[in-house]
Amino acid sequence: MKSATVKNFRYQSAFGEMTFDSVTVLIPDEFGPRQASAAKALEGVDFSIPVPELKRMERELALAFFSRAYRAIMNDERTISVAELRGIQDILDVNRSELGKLLGLHKGSVTNLFKGKAMKASLCMLIMERLGMELGRPGSARHMIDGGNPERQVPAARRVINQARYPSGDEAA
Repeated sequence: MKSATVKNFRYQSAFGEMTFDSVTVLIPDEFGPRQASAAKALEGVDFSIPVPELKRMERELALAFFSRAYRAIMNDERTISVAELRGIQDILDVNRSELGKLLGLHKGSVTNLFKGKAMKASLCMLIMERLGMELGRPGSARHMIDGGNPERQVPAARRVINQARYPSGDEAA
């Protein structure tokens, strides 16, 4: 397998769909690199996406989701779907038990969330806050659970998160 860069790669997850300018994929050795420069050229080809690239795309989609959904959730105009909850769990890199710890819920309550039981607005906001915390400072969820060290802060993500939280520019210091 060799790597190739694909332009205008469309990726879809629980957070929505996005077209990425450039994505690195792994393709069979016999497949020419020029042939892989467009996403259409990959149709029918057994290619894979490296884990770091997948994580990058998921984080970008999660950040777009946060920006798009934060106000609606805060205003109790929408809730978090089960698919979105699974995506958030993946971004937080936690299992269900750890998710319960982050949210202050018992195991049965977490199970009910994944069965589609309606979520209260306050729980949706707490979930969004945990997502925003993780997007702005990767590793924060792990730090809260077991005292590990969070990774570096991501300034671009912090700006998007703060714009969603404070749309009129009333950003807290």
